[in-house]
Amino acid sequence: MKRCSKNTWLTFVLVTVAGACLHFVYSLWPNLLTQLLCPIQESIWEHLKILFWPGLLSVLILSRGDDSRTSRMAALLLSCVLMLASGWVLHIVLKVAPVFADALLYVLLMALCLFLPCLAEQPLRRLPALPVFALVILLAAAILIFSFVFPKNILFLDLSGVNTWATIPY
Repeated sequence: MKRCSKNTWLTFVLVTVAGACLHFVYSLWPNLLTQLLCPIQESIWEHLKILFWPGLLSVLILSRGDDSRTSRMAALLLSCVLMLASGWVLHIVLKVAPVFADALLYVLLMALCLFLPCLAEQPLRRLPALPVFALVILLAAAILIFSFVFPKNILFLDLSGVNTWATIPY
């Protein structure tokens, strides 16, 4: 098991703060760029942006000059899948929406994204690079497309409404 570098810790702090800030940017500065990079509503899917874009930035920063890009992208994909799944369980199945739980979940998933490649370097490094890169590109494309077109799916439902729980279709 490899120890995570100081750069990993510093990057973790910076991208975690940056992602948290992304949550509020669209409401302060609504335009096309912020619509693509920041959540524009309180849906489970839109909150993927605060994990994905800073996580992708961390991949590019931390894998410069070494061969950890595939393992870092795999950790990013895993973190994103876990964010969608845990958001589903918390908000849809359990019907709880404490802000502190969302914030804690976000920090834990960002930590997983950045520190998993240090802890499980060999198994992640054995993953084939092309499918991992293709999945990251597909996820990025889906995030960009669904910034404008919201499918009729519960993951895309704005959960900020006062009586949202009464309107969630099962």
